[in-house]
Amino acid sequence: MYMDELRKQIEEIHEDLLNLLKKRSDVTKKIAKIKQENNLPIYDPFREELLIENMKKLAEKKEIDPQLAELMLRIILTFSKKEMQDVLKDK
Repeated sequence: MYMDELRKQIEEIHEDLLNLLKKRSDVTKKIAKIKQENNLPIYDPFREELLIENMKKLAEKKEIDPQLAELMLRIILTFSKKEMQDVLKDK
């Protein structure tokens, strides 16, 4: 029984993660519009590296492998850039 309860918790966490990714996606699209209005590039390498370094530090504080945090964020950033490009294509 206890294993089933833990697995249910994992499934709920996955749903929470997806909800947060959706929320992040919505914010990303708003940022894309602001960047478009201000003629700013989608990709800002300085900002991206700052985000990655901050994520790794936060992961260490939370006792999470910083490499996992970096990999996860890099994947999210890749999709965020694609979403921004899609927003700009629609305009």
